[in-house]
Amino acid sequence: MQFPVLLQLSGDDELEFAETPDQLKVLLNQTGPVLPQDRWIDSTGQTYALQNTSTVLEQLGIAELTTLVQTHFFSLSQSCVMKIHAKSIPELIALVRPSAADSD
Repeated sequence: MQFPVLLQLSGDDELEFAETPDQLKVLLNQTGPVLPQDRWIDSTGQTYALQNTSTVLEQLGIAELTTLVQTHFFSLSQSCVMKIHAKSIPELIALVRPSAADSD
């Protein structure tokens, strides 16, 4: 798994961002019960089950990941989500990184 990664919980449109393995551990501790549909999306677009990060579930393309990121921002009531796009999967994942203002 290549960092940074996104956490996608089943039934939740919001994505969580982890820059490092340590941040990933914190997210896992905050998640609560893990469902089989919950997954990680790494910086190459590969997805992994939370229980088994050694097996790739699927490879997401930039179009699929763009839709997930747009849905994430829509769920946060952000405007102009259709304008969200990037040239690469790492750029899309970086869009979900919380800003300094979000941590206040």
